[in-house]
Amino acid sequence: MTPREFVPRFAARSVSDAPEAESLLTDPSFRAALYREIHNSLPVDARVLLRQLLNKEIDYRRGAWEPSKPLDAGERSCIRRTWFGVRFSSAVDVQFLVGGGLEETLQYLREQPEAGAKEAIDYLLKYKSAGDFDDLEGWAQWRDSYFRS
Repeated sequence: MTPREFVPRFAARSVSDAPEAESLLTDPSFRAALYREIHNSLPVDARVLLRQLLNKEIDYRRGAWEPSKPLDAGERSCIRRTWFGVRFSSAVDVQFLVGGGLEETLQYLREQPEAGAKEAIDYLLKYKSAGDFDDLEGWAQWRDSYFRS
């Protein structure tokens, strides 16, 4: 199944009843292709698929999330993907954007030439002022227990 076939089929439904689709989501390169496809052909409501993709990204990076370590290439690309999800879906928590650490993420965005980087910085600073990043570890534990139990 190609990403072009996958997106409309699973944009609004779970892959849990489709073993082939669920298996495809374990492949980081296929997930990256899905993000590109979603960007190019944004379905009206892709929240279900975006949630599933983010859960796979969490699984893929579990154990590597340490706010004090430098962002690796995968985490940097994840910022772009997650920003896309936040911009187009109110169902994505802003905390997903700063898995590599708030200051590290802001620094990474400051170094980006894209116009959207400034928008992302302003967005993060608004939520920082509101206290949404004050207890990221607590948020991650709550999120994990809520969605995995």
